[in-house]
Amino acid sequence: MSKSNVTIKLFFFIFSVLLSTNTPIAYAIRNYENHPDLTKAMEYDSELNGHDKEKADRGKATYHYLAYLKGASDSFQKARVYCQLGAMYAVSFNPQKGEKKDREKAKSYYQKVLELESDRIDRPTIVARNMLATLTNDGGMERVKARMDMYKWLSGIDEEKIKTNWLPLAPPPKAQDTDDYSKPSEGNIIKLKNSISGLIESSVYNASYDSMSMEYPDEGFLYILNILPPDAPERKIVNELMQERVSRIANMALRYILDSWIDLEEQSTNKIDDNYEEVVVKRKFIPHIDVARSEKKGFIFDLQSGKIISTPDKEIIDGKAINEIVSEQKKGDIAWNGSLMTFRNSKAHTVAKESKRPLELKQGKYITLYNLPGKLKLPYSMLVEIKEKKYFLITIYKIEDEGVWFFYKELNPKEVEHYLVDLTLEEKERKH
Repeated sequence: MSKSNVTIKLFFFIFSVLLSTNTPIAYAIRNYENHPDLTKAMEYDSELNGHDKEKADRGKATYHYLAYLKGASDSFQKARVYCQLGAMYAVSFNPQKGEKKDREKAKSYYQKVLELESDRIDRPTIVARNMLATLTNDGGMERVKARMDMYKWLSGIDEEKIKTNWLPLAPPPKAQDTDDYSKPSEGNIIKLKNSISGLIESSVYNASYDSMSMEYPDEGFLYILNILPPDAPERKIVNELMQERVSRIANMALRYILDSWIDLEEQSTNKIDDNYEEVVVKRKFIPHIDVARSEKKGFIFDLQSGKIISTPDKEIIDGKAINEIVSEQKKGDIAWNGSLMTFRNSKAHTVAKESKRPLELKQGKYITLYNLPGKLKLPYSMLVEIKEKKYFLITIYKIEDEGVWFFYKELNPKEVEHYLVDLTLEEKERKH
């Protein structure tokens, strides 16, 4: 898939989301009180006045919407009005009349929608979530997270939830009324279900596209893949875009550390484990010890917390002082100096996949050094067992003078044997 096709498809998804709201938005606010300010606001709102651009006036529409909101009491109605205000400053402004997009104002109005109605469902709450993700200033990871938050929310919506959590168009009718706009019609339900199905896919696609624009795109793709169920059809979208943006070696490493768990589950149970969300892959850079110490920074990485801990910059690495620090803190497992160092009696094991190019062990007084095989071809995987008897699969995909990049995940106990070779390095060392 070419980048131009990616851009076209992304535009189509965003455009379809907005387009799908245009017609319903014309009926998305009912002036059930015949309030004069709401009547005036709708006359000046191009989305609600039959797209009469000559009469439309954002300033006047805003004035009357805000005047109406001062006395409005129904939260569902206020949410619908705030969504209209957001649209006027995000997408439905008229440059020919000097109107411009106002990102911050649009965001503030869309945020009001979700503050008022965080659980109920209809196009205003869907559009607000989508537009808040699109309008995120930071871009990058923040936008990816916003997209995937929308994915998770949409994925939890079914027909029953639409019926019970519908965002009303009006209060329950009085006895003499015949139409009930406090509940969704069959047409409402069908349209929403169809929209949500497409929006689930577009949320993942847009999150993937945002990942492509990041300095480290694999970080964004990792976040997405950790959220998607192993059998989610949207994984195909992510894989396609990963091939375009993530380096070949990083892609191989990421696929191994992600897919190996899925393959194991499918082989052993022929179904996806319900606890798949507990398996989280992370990406990390550990600085070379010499670089970190020259900058007076920490260099020992703690696998459980995912953080580098502080250590004295002048103490001997394989010395008593540093050993006492990591032992007292009960943190700090590995470091990097061109080889892997382990602390607190942590151990590295060659995984079955690397049995033809095993790690080479050298025991120190307080640390253990593991040399990677000569003429190393990346990616390279290993298993690290920490003092707390927890196991982490690590796959190195990039080695630089400044340090090392890798993906890692904690293994479930039943997975460990799948990765280990028959004989550990420690056992080999004792035999010699």
